[in-house]
Amino acid sequence: MNKATICIPTYWTNETGILSIDSLNNIYDHPTPINSAGTIERTLTSLLGLKGDFNVVVIGTITEPALRENFQEKLKKMLKKFKKLNLYFFSFDELQVLHGLLEERNQAFYRKYLDLEGYSNIRNLCLILPHLLGSELAVLVDDDEVVADKNLIAKAEDYMGETPGEEKVLAKSGLYIWEEKSDKGVKTAWWERFWPKSRTMNEVFESAKKGPRLTPASVALGGAMVVHRELFEKVSFDPWVPRGEDIDYLINCKLHGVNFYLDNELTFLHLPPEHLSHVLGMRQDFYRFIYEKEKLSYAFKHTDLKHFDLEELDPYPGCLLRKDVERRALSLSVLTAIRDIYKSDAAEHLKLVRTALWDAKRYAAKNKSRWFGFQRLWPAFMEEIKSLDAGKMLTKI
Repeated sequence: MNKATICIPTYWTNETGILSIDSLNNIYDHPTPINSAGTIERTLTSLLGLKGDFNVVVIGTITEPALRENFQEKLKKMLKKFKKLNLYFFSFDELQVLHGLLEERNQAFYRKYLDLEGYSNIRNLCLILPHLLGSELAVLVDDDEVVADKNLIAKAEDYMGETPGEEKVLAKSGLYIWEEKSDKGVKTAWWERFWPKSRTMNEVFESAKKGPRLTPASVALGGAMVVHRELFEKVSFDPWVPRGEDIDYLINCKLHGVNFYLDNELTFLHLPPEHLSHVLGMRQDFYRFIYEKEKLSYAFKHTDLKHFDLEELDPYPGCLLRKDVERRALSLSVLTAIRDIYKSDAAEHLKLVRTALWDAKRYAAKNKSRWFGFQRLWPAFMEEIKSLDAGKMLTKI
């Protein structure tokens, strides 16, 4: 039994990158076209020299149901190059087996916790699969990263489950480093004057770099996250948040009395491809922050979970969780349309006015309470599946 399991989601799509099904849950920042090699091999190559004992699980999903069979065959063939790793694969075939095992136990109602569509559902699998493998730590890494530090496993383990200060450390996030050092994103462009997402996020990371190794976090990175068994058995990701599931998980943990930390010695080289669509990314952000604001309001008014001051989430994401977030989203829509007035994107940006003023607010009102019911049975679900045979549900490479 290895103490740590590294989980690497990999997101794929059709050759064109134009989705045949446009839903909130199947939009990813930069999915790999099925006719290309993508970045997963680069990530796995960087793990070959890591010190320590650990498992690796690759979780594969694709936006197009018709391509699932070809996708799974292609990805398994690619993974066979990395048999030196203690490597497992989980995708649609494995999901079907897991669903079947639950049905055999007359527990089909637990199937809702197991899905391969949407960031949060994928991240929940990043907690479930290490749990099935008996690991103490889930280490979440993305397929657009390179692990350059050969001591990553030891650094991931540092402080976890220990009490170096006033509370036990059960969750932490590392930091991204970039191939080319730049202050890009620190300064706020004129069209982002009322939407200071990039600037305030960078403020958090710059502060963490200058401080002691561990600092309390308002931000967590889904591709640089370490979660202890005591926590992943207790708290789930929220399937109703369409993007920013990592920071949402930090908030879910705070509601359960557990704080995240930033570890400035746990670093990952981040090499992301171009985003599929910046307009779609903005749309997801509008849904995300408006939903998050309403979810927190519901939690504080209608649940007995821990209340905390929004100032604990400042400067980011707190600046986008106040009452004025809809107005901020509206301003970004209009100003980016002005910026792109002579480009085809201008009309698409203006369409986001409806998202900010109506669609996202309606989505939040409808769904703001749903995670709390989902979360209520999460510990029982994790306890129930603990006895399942991981060898039946994961393909060993």
